[in-house]
Amino acid sequence: MYNNNLQNLMNNQIQLEFQAAHIYRGFSIYLSHPKIAYKGFAKYFSNESDDELKHAQELSEYHQKRGGTVELPNISSFDTKLYPLQALKQALILENQVLDNFILISQNSDDQTRTFIDKYLQIQTDSIAEYTELITKTSRLDNNIGLYMLDNELLNNG
Repeated sequence: MYNNNLQNLMNNQIQLEFQAAHIYRGFSIYLSHPKIAYKGFAKYFSNESDDELKHAQELSEYHQKRGGTVELPNISSFDTKLYPLQALKQALILENQVLDNFILISQNSDDQTRTFIDKYLQIQTDSIAEYTELITKTSRLDNNIGLYMLDNELLNNG
């Protein structure tokens, strides 16, 4: 049954997705500034923002189909003026929060909702692995040439 507890958890998830989209867009804008010039990381976070917004929209549509009312979040301010490694670390924290909430939904949901969110559990797991790998690669870099090369890799492969 699509009860009040499940509806609240879904609204929390929708809000987390919108928040992530907002933060990742902020990272993208900052990193693309000509005085910062990490175009590859900017492109990466722009794509991540688009994905999170898509998830928020899909979850909102599902929530409404089940009779829920979407409560749009108040987007709180967040310092998005971070260099790549710090931005990646903050994104990983946020991705883990998103996964934790999906797990709560799964544990408290009916069969229909559980089936619907299964793909998101996999997406989150993959996303966390990707962020972890990028953090590992970025942490290994001890000079600007390596960061420049990784930035170009993201720019050309994203």
